[in-house]
Amino acid sequence: VTCTRTVAKSVLAFLQEHNIVSVIPSCTMSYGSCLRAVQSYLDKEGYARGKHSGSTEYRMTKAHEEARDAYVSMMEPTKNGKIVKDYHAVFNHEYFVDWFGKLIDEGEELGWASAVFVMDNAKYHKGKPK
Repeated sequence: VTCTRTVAKSVLAFLQEHNIVSVIPSCTMSYGSCLRAVQSYLDKEGYARGKHSGSTEYRMTKAHEEARDAYVSMMEPTKNGKIVKDYHAVFNHEYFVDWFGKLIDEGEELGWASAVFVMDNAKYHKGKPK
């Protein structure tokens, strides 16, 4: 059994030569559409597509790096927040009220006109005001 390489571009050229398909090669949209149709047909007929050797590298431009860094710096939850090592041991209703007040103050500093806070039924969310 010999292996014959079947390439979609060659099949498309064959179809054009025999006037089965009419494609304007200079029109990239038309040519690309026909090429994808031929690739789809060959795939359905059981022909495997070739694979590129080597690894794919994803590169990031300097502009993308700067935009990413700016976005990440905006996503920090608090500016000068305390670092709590044992969250559950320290977090009680008083701590929550203090933390929530700071969160609201920070939102006002950022100029947020409105915000929605969604809370669960945690024990520290429910407490009697002083």
